[in-house]
Amino acid sequence: MIDTMYMTASSGIQRTRAVFRCLSIALLMLPCIASPVLCASVTENASAVTLSGGSTTVDLDKNRNGAVSSLRHSSGAEFSAGTSAPLFTLTFLDDNGIAVTLASDAAITFSAVIDSKASVRFDYVFTNIPLTVSCTASAASNDGLIRWRLSASFDGAYTLTDVRFPVIALRSPVGTSGDDDKFVAASPKGGIRKPSSLATNGRWEFQQPGTLAAQFGYYYDDAAGFFMAAYDGAGYPKQLEFRRPHHAEMTFKHLCHARRSYALAYDIVTGVLGGGTDWRDAADIYKSWALTQPWCAVTYERRTDIPSWMKAGAASVQFDCTMGGPSNRPWLSTPEKIEQWVSNYWKRYFPPDVPLIVGIWGWEKVAPWVGGGDYFPVYPSDERFASLTSNLRAMGCHIEMRPSGYNWTLTYQKLPGGGFYYDSSDRFDAQIKTHAIRELNGEVRIRNPSWIKGGEMASLCPGEPWTQDWWNNDVAAPLARMGSEIVEIDQNVGGRFAFCYARGHTHPPGPGRWMTDVFMKQLVSMRTSIAAVERDALVGFEEPNELFNGIAGLQDYRDCEFPDEWASVFNYLYHEYLPTFQASAGGNVVWMAHGFADGQMPRIGPSSKPLFGEKPAYHALLTRWVELYHGEGRPYLLFGRMLHPPKLSCASMQSGKRTVPAVMHNAFRAPDGSDAVIAVNASEEKQMATVSWNGKERIIELERGGALLIRD
Repeated sequence: MIDTMYMTASSGIQRTRAVFRCLSIALLMLPCIASPVLCASVTENASAVTLSGGSTTVDLDKNRNGAVSSLRHSSGAEFSAGTSAPLFTLTFLDDNGIAVTLASDAAITFSAVIDSKASVRFDYVFTNIPLTVSCTASAASNDGLIRWRLSASFDGAYTLTDVRFPVIALRSPVGTSGDDDKFVAASPKGGIRKPSSLATNGRWEFQQPGTLAAQFGYYYDDAAGFFMAAYDGAGYPKQLEFRRPHHAEMTFKHLCHARRSYALAYDIVTGVLGGGTDWRDAADIYKSWALTQPWCAVTYERRTDIPSWMKAGAASVQFDCTMGGPSNRPWLSTPEKIEQWVSNYWKRYFPPDVPLIVGIWGWEKVAPWVGGGDYFPVYPSDERFASLTSNLRAMGCHIEMRPSGYNWTLTYQKLPGGGFYYDSSDRFDAQIKTHAIRELNGEVRIRNPSWIKGGEMASLCPGEPWTQDWWNNDVAAPLARMGSEIVEIDQNVGGRFAFCYARGHTHPPGPGRWMTDVFMKQLVSMRTSIAAVERDALVGFEEPNELFNGIAGLQDYRDCEFPDEWASVFNYLYHEYLPTFQASAGGNVVWMAHGFADGQMPRIGPSSKPLFGEKPAYHALLTRWVELYHGEGRPYLLFGRMLHPPKLSCASMQSGKRTVPAVMHNAFRAPDGSDAVIAVNASEEKQMATVSWNGKERIIELERGGALLIRD
């Protein structure tokens, strides 16, 4: 039962006061959000408190208990939809499990206290639940952003489960038309979303850790943009939300399981950018903060835990399985075909010094992605698999394997006559259940994803030392002994796993920072476990998360899976810190061209044509990609920092339902400070393009499968 209470109270404050702090400096890093002379100020009158920082000004309505009533750029562009949303909502569970949501509007008393440092504190008292809340908003004097914090104290009979703060109602459309409105979140499967396509009361949600690889979102049109980010270096669970009730609404939902008190441990920052910006401008603001965090301590080129062969500019191939049934594994059912592909294609057409990562999927004993207690012996047998990896290693390859995360398959493939093809539920109940993730009601969390084919799956809790030891000793180390140097945790997207409310585990119940801590511990201990067998051990997981950049050795990426216009936000932010590869690239030439121009590691799903002496359709493009990534382009495509790309004019073409440029491009800065532009022909025909860069126009011609590295 949800009891949502909106009540209006007036503070009766009738004073006006202003405090100003100015820094007469040019903010070269943030030209779009701050004026050359940055001033932070707070003013107050009978109806509102106004905060200004650089080009951003926000009015907080005292008649609506601090709700945002105006959010504007110094140019006059207004983003706020008015006071149609409370400043915060808090959701509690009482001891009977009944949910109660209180909004800032419901406070019985409300007061505003102006600080001498360009900030305001709002204090709230509620009686529906014995609750006091304090919110602060401050105008920064160094970056033009508005910073937000919240704390609460409440009766011990209630548990706080989530805090939505700050909630900001935004105009939709931003200007006179919604046709140019866009929203971008730092999601690996994300891109440029069209808010006008979102149904009334629809929403987009991105979890961190999880599908939010970096903690910001940007809502903008051609005239201005609204930036919101969480400056959280510790990894507290949260969710970025973009809703469309009638207007637009943006907030962070802070997830917790708190008793008696709660304090937001990091700043939420907001700002308004001027015209002519895109999502990279918002990413630049976020990166100026991210560079101060542990995950940006050492660039990939300087990391000492990365083997030299990986820094040489490796390529990778993924020998996939299909999901048709237990034995439907077209490559691995005949391992000799994999060896033949490497021998007849890779070794024949590609330079001998280019390392090749061979990803092998579908090796699990029972069926692809059926994991937990019966991974071994592997498919088709331990002996044949060991022979395969040994022969591949002898050919200079490096083996990559991806066990199915913390999932434990209870039953798989329901049979027409009853029962299951595979059933481990008795063993689970007798030996494993105590270590499983528990729901809020204390029951084991059970799922039935499509690949289990009518069966059921539980998940083990990585907050349990038993689970971490099981993963390291019973999964990762045996795979290393089978020849794998690279082990990646699959199906825990962005390092996320389900909230565990178990009372008998070694972690606090419910969501918390402990989740990030134990996943980091898992990655570190897993690498140690593998390295005891394979010196050049590398670890990773499904889809990137900035929090773990410094321990991951390579990273599965999925930006091409977004159905509309791509926006490679994670790569733009962190290209020089961690190489990515398109996990589901297959042989799609357009996807490959995008990955090439995006500075991703060459990655393909193999064609069977080389088994018959034929070259695949992607051969020319792959050859050029490998050549540049490993050779002349390596300082840029592997180690370089991504820059705003220059203007490039070319023809367009259709790729599925999308229109894409026939020539894809990006710009990179190498560690030595030199810049380069990469242009890649994504089409099946010769293409001409014009690149406007550094004050010059260059007309380039690219053959089918061609790519050009342009340097001054």
